[in-house]
Amino acid sequence: MSSVYNLVNQVKVMELNQMGRKGAPRGNRNAKKGALFRDALHKALVRDKGSLERIASALVARAEEGDLTAIKEIADRLDGKPVQAIAGAGEDDTPVVVTLRIMDHNGVEQL
Repeated sequence: MSSVYNLVNQVKVMELNQMGRKGAPRGNRNAKKGALFRDALHKALVRDKGSLERIASALVARAEEGDLTAIKEIADRLDGKPVQAIAGAGEDDTPVVVTLRIMDHNGVEQL
């Protein structure tokens, strides 16, 4: 029973650590790499004022030629990406219900 109690406490600590935080969790090295790339890209675009316009024009030209990837990119940028539907796990598409019971170290349920 103590392992369940420890697991519940770990979940509580993780939830508390994540409350009010935005962005990637601590220690996520990919987020830092992404920020470095985004900063470098921004600097390159600022240096050459017409580069972003040329890139956008090339994307539009590819879309006009029927490139589905370019069309999708333009639609996503202008209209936003569509929300992914999440279906229930039941056979009849019923929603998933999760019940969490918190027990103390004596096995008594806490409210």
